[in-house]
Amino acid sequence: MEDFGDRNFGRMINGGADAMPLYRRAVDMLVHMHKVFNRDAARNLDLPLFGAALFASQVELFIDYWIPHEKKREATREESESFREAWKQTLKIIDRLPQSFMLRDFMPDNLMELPDRKDWKSVGVLDFQDGGIGPLPYDIASLCEMVRRDTGGLSVMDGADRLLYWEGAAELIESRVCAARAGFYRRSGIRGFLGIIARIAIKTGRTEKMAFAPRIWAFLDELLQDIALRPIAAWMDEFGPFR
Repeated sequence: MEDFGDRNFGRMINGGADAMPLYRRAVDMLVHMHKVFNRDAARNLDLPLFGAALFASQVELFIDYWIPHEKKREATREESESFREAWKQTLKIIDRLPQSFMLRDFMPDNLMELPDRKDWKSVGVLDFQDGGIGPLPYDIASLCEMVRRDTGGLSVMDGADRLLYWEGAAELIESRVCAARAGFYRRSGIRGFLGIIARIAIKTGRTEKMAFAPRIWAFLDELLQDIALRPIAAWMDEFGPFR
């Protein structure tokens, strides 16, 4: 029986395959999806809207679960309120961004090689049941994040440029600056992910995903150098450390 797992992009990269062509083809698939996205039809679908409010609520998992996990206590009122205010400042741009269908968990481990197809059609997508409508560059940033592995392929800048300069795709993005900073739209989820894995560990006793925590923190340290995340960096300096 054929092992379809051998066609998984993540497993292929882990096995030594050249990651760059896989990442580029994944972005090409995203470009096609955004080009054919019908905004009018989407209004009639029961899909979640990933705006600033929803992202902010997801990030609060860090307060609800990671602090109790690491500090062995609940977050103080000052920690919670200042954390929310910092993210409110950081996320306020999201609702002004171009919107499209957002797969949400777009990464090599959720992509499959379809060898009988060519170009963007050769990319199979798994685990998009939690998708919805959200910022157009989010999935590119998700693809390029370094939580499970070093990228070994596209940087966020490369992915954004590939989206921007695709024939006909430039009209989907308000400016080159918006595309070049695509990583910003994924950053709201990184700290929420720390809360998610802590919640799983606390409620179920499953701790295997805690192995990602050092890599998540390393990625956060890199992201917090961005001026867009200055309020979050200031909050960390005042109330941290949390690891």
